[in-house]
Amino acid sequence: MNEARLEELRMKTISQINRPYYMEGSVILFDKKWKKRYLIWKGMVLYFYDKKGSKDITKEVYELSKDTTWNIESDTKEKKNVIKLKGKSEVIILVDESITLLENGYNQFKQDIETERKRIEMEQSKMKEPILLSWEEVEKRINVKQEKWSSKEVQTLLKELGKITTEKYLYDILCKILNGWNEQEFIDFFYKEYCEEDLEDMGSFLAGSNKDSTTIQFVFGNDEKGAHFIANIYIKIYKQYEIVWSEIARCLLVSLASWKLTSKDKMFQIITIDLFNLFDPAEIVTFLHLYAEYEEELNICLWSSLPEHIQFYLKEITHGWKKEQINSMISMITLMWSWKSDDIEHLKHILI
Repeated sequence: MNEARLEELRMKTISQINRPYYMEGSVILFDKKWKKRYLIWKGMVLYFYDKKGSKDITKEVYELSKDTTWNIESDTKEKKNVIKLKGKSEVIILVDESITLLENGYNQFKQDIETERKRIEMEQSKMKEPILLSWEEVEKRINVKQEKWSSKEVQTLLKELGKITTEKYLYDILCKILNGWNEQEFIDFFYKEYCEEDLEDMGSFLAGSNKDSTTIQFVFGNDEKGAHFIANIYIKIYKQYEIVWSEIARCLLVSLASWKLTSKDKMFQIITIDLFNLFDPAEIVTFLHLYAEYEEELNICLWSSLPEHIQFYLKEITHGWKKEQINSMISMITLMWSWKSDDIEHLKHILI
């Protein structure tokens, strides 16, 4: 033993040092007939002696293996309960007062097996420790391909880069490799295949922030064109997959919040107004109410005070509506939003 290891052991208390399990005691063993034996259980080996203190080398040795099982069974012939240890071979011991010691030994053996398994797995995982590539290396791999990326090529690239690298630069990667994709291509791969028709999950591939970054990146641009692109994806999914309104609304609300878009942002207004073409006035009011509450709770905006951007937004939503539709919307807001009468009158003045 080298000095470093010896010093390490000195630093540990006796209870911390991992030693092989050891127990001894009298048992009754069955081998063609019942025999009294003195058992010494050491680590993974059971030694059976004729008597305690025997210095003879015993031939009655049972070695435990990883697949060894423990069963307590009733021997109908002998009318006794027995312990059967089954592995490469079998040993049968009578159940008596020694059972506690035997159970402790077997439990310790299984625990040691599990500890060893975890140790091996840990060592193997360390050997396969994923490598974090630099952005320059990732960009170099991406730039090798000049043509448009197919969905299969996207999947292959993400797999080759590995989880740790992909998580680090996900939105930088997506902005580059999805350039030139249309809405249907995005739906077919990310919504249908990659996210298995999970609409909320799909939203995380339209925009988000890289690991260790707070900057939100929109994969298809953070301008009007990008906003219409996102809205068209939700519209197409709504029509093609016959998703219920409430699911579209719920997932869109989650995505808008995670993208840190507020009612003041042009992208928010474009995405929602485009989608409102699918909704009836009651659904629109419900959606707006949920987002208004969200913004109020976070002190982002108090919609009832009708700041300029909210006035503009509501006018855009109701543009082209008939007077009866606008009055219906105001009535629903009066019932649902807990606005003061002065705020409602102000709203009427703006919209009618």
